[in-house]
Amino acid sequence: MKIALILRSKPFDVGMILLIVLYTALIFIFFAFVDTFFNDDSSQNIFYIIELCILGIFCFEIFFHIVGYGLLYLKDNWNIFDIVIIILSIIFVFLDIFVNNSALSGVLKIRSVFRVLRIFLLIRKLSSLKVK
Repeated sequence: MKIALILRSKPFDVGMILLIVLYTALIFIFFAFVDTFFNDDSSQNIFYIIELCILGIFCFEIFFHIVGYGLLYLKDNWNIFDIVIIILSIIFVFLDIFVNNSALSGVLKIRSVFRVLRIFLLIRKLSSLKVK
């Protein structure tokens, strides 16, 4: 019950929204400067580590929501959408890091779509914050 109360608090929501905004800004920065600043492996790996840390925090958020609300959390389609986007984003980041196949590099560009889909979740979280 205490976990559910923390998850419903305004400070928690604001923190998660700020994290999503940070994640979105990082994505736009990466796309804007991918050819100039992120053209070597070391700078891309730093970006991937930051991205995995943020996605890990989102995973913990989902875990605590499931602990706090049980299966009720999984009845909301937006929550399922959020889970799928985060899992696919993590998979694509790991594939991008560990797979050096040039044939797969075109397929791995689809993960940018999953990054951008996080913006829709930001809009949803902002509207839920207004309701609170």
